[in-house]
Amino acid sequence: MSGVPQEAIKYLRMLADDGIKDANVYSNLGNAYLQCNKSSEAIRALKIATSNSIGESAAEHYYNLGCAYIQIGRSVEAQEAYLEAEKLKPNSEKILYAIGRHYYENGSYRNALQYVSRAFQIAPDNVTYHLRYANTLCKLGEEEQAADEFEKVIDTSVGELLPYAEYLEAMRERENNNLTTRAISKLRACFPDKLLAVVMELEHCESINDILRAKTLIKKYDQELSNNVRYKLVKSKVIARDGAYDEAVDILETVAHRSKTAPVYFMLADLYHKEGNHEKAFKNFEKANVLAAQEGDAKKINRDFMLKRINKLSEATVGKHAHFDNKLEKSRRSPVFLYGFPRSGTTLLDQFLYNHSGIQVMEEKPPLLSIELIHEKQFGLPTIDTLTMLDDVDRQRLLHTYYEKVRGYIDLDESKILIDKGPYNTIRAGFIETVFKHPKVIFSIRHPCDVILSCFMQNFFLHEASINFTSFGKSVDFYVKVMNLWKSYNEAMSLNVFPVKYEELVADTESVMLGVVEFLGLSWNEELLDHIGGARKRGIIRTASYSQVVQPIYKSAIHRWRKYERHFEPHMEKIAPIIEYFGYDL
Repeated sequence: MSGVPQEAIKYLRMLADDGIKDANVYSNLGNAYLQCNKSSEAIRALKIATSNSIGESAAEHYYNLGCAYIQIGRSVEAQEAYLEAEKLKPNSEKILYAIGRHYYENGSYRNALQYVSRAFQIAPDNVTYHLRYANTLCKLGEEEQAADEFEKVIDTSVGELLPYAEYLEAMRERENNNLTTRAISKLRACFPDKLLAVVMELEHCESINDILRAKTLIKKYDQELSNNVRYKLVKSKVIARDGAYDEAVDILETVAHRSKTAPVYFMLADLYHKEGNHEKAFKNFEKANVLAAQEGDAKKINRDFMLKRINKLSEATVGKHAHFDNKLEKSRRSPVFLYGFPRSGTTLLDQFLYNHSGIQVMEEKPPLLSIELIHEKQFGLPTIDTLTMLDDVDRQRLLHTYYEKVRGYIDLDESKILIDKGPYNTIRAGFIETVFKHPKVIFSIRHPCDVILSCFMQNFFLHEASINFTSFGKSVDFYVKVMNLWKSYNEAMSLNVFPVKYEELVADTESVMLGVVEFLGLSWNEELLDHIGGARKRGIIRTASYSQVVQPIYKSAIHRWRKYERHFEPHMEKIAPIIEYFGYDL
């Protein structure tokens, strides 16, 4: 690491210790801390910068604070900072774009369009803004207009491949074959001999299952692309489609040592797993996760943040009983909360629920986190003690904000039951119980060892929770701590829970879903069992389970952990109580 940021910290820290409250000092200090991967210190310094400035200078410091939060994966706090910046400097294109990008990345495309289009109007020559504008139009179903905007960017960015890549990806996601063909035609016309264009087309063909065209491209360009890592990766995927795992492994092994990229090692690990070579699979999953944790901004994420937060919540929950009159009459029908743990079956379950005409599913959106932050600013961490401070006025304010945020992500239908699905909301069980006054909870359960292993094997987008999955030991610790916190909440607050075991859902879907529907107070609907049809109607699902939920239900993932049993042995003392608690055999 360069010594320059460390020297800057030393100098700026001296100024701060001398009592100098200059906002620029703290802003520079925060940025220096970020360069040294000290995210907590960076955010503290940037918060001081915002509190010691006014007007447009304060807007700049709020913007920097938002960028700091983004770098460590805390997007909701980032959005709050960006919105504060906008209040102070409403016509800053970079602030408007940052807000729009956040809404876009969290699926609130209507709100995204509002901000991105404003940024684009102010800076019409900015290619990044123009591309986001086109992508947002596409997400909103305005595909023809989006295609025109993509091609405007392409015509003014001669020789650049990024606009083609985004154009192709956008139309592929919308499953618009005509516009996808149009995008490929433009790509071929502009880059007839450019090999990267060939790789992009090949990736597209593999992703839409056009394997015949993919094989044709491989046959034609294999020699010219023999040293291209990206090509080798997609070629291995095409070959693996035919079950030729040995050949696919050989292809990746020739480039893995020099590519040093997480996707290559994740694919290599998956191939070894399919071959039945579980020791090599595990070693490559370890390599993949180490690399993932070092890529981009991942290394700036505070690995201990979530574990420390869970520890504090757990310490404040133990032994606390009968604190709440939480079964009071509600002012409106509460949402039903669907949570459990990542890779426990929540996505499969919500695909079934999505098909019911009386249900509206909101999948992994941040309204709940937004109101939790409001509580935290006023009362502190939402422990059982601080939650007792909430009165009806506070609750109503939080509920109003929650539904306001929900409407930013979906067209809320008051006649339907809203299912708020988010695996990490297990950590917020006490907060949910208090604010929504004893709501119904569907709790997804899967054998703890299968959950832990599946999280470790998954190439997640990394933030302060998922960063724990880049180490097998941390995956165990994180899972055990979350489930122990859940147990404490359930015992202290008598939550209104309907548990669903993944294994039972797979083995006897109809019986399990009958129980869920009865719990929700709804009538049975045969379409509810068509999870594939529901997934396809819904379009792109923004979770790690998308490729599985559009396939027939399979049972091969059940007890998969047994193939890696020796890696669990050092951790079984921690995991065993949770296994027994959920009624599984050791």
